Amino acid sequence: MGFGRDRVTGSYKVVKVFVESMFGDCDVLDVESAEWKKLRRPHYVTRLGRQSVCVNGSIYWLFSVRAVTHWVGLPYLDF
Repeated sequence: MGFGRDRVTGSYKVVKVFVESMFGDCDVLDVESAEWKKLRRPHYVTRLGRQSVCVNGSIYWLFSVRAVTHWVGLPYLDF
């Protein structure tokens, strides 16, 4: 779960990411309109961190990818 503010419109957003096995779902709630929007599946994420941070209108999570070698990256959602 993440929370941030759209730097273009100024509206607040809630981001819900659900990951199961190697696939996941990502939904964004616009707090003002109370409408959910589904984003493309983040299929590459296998382990998503529980905490997020919003910087300049983008939400960042720490995640890991299942592969021969494990590495860590910072995916982000730019409203």
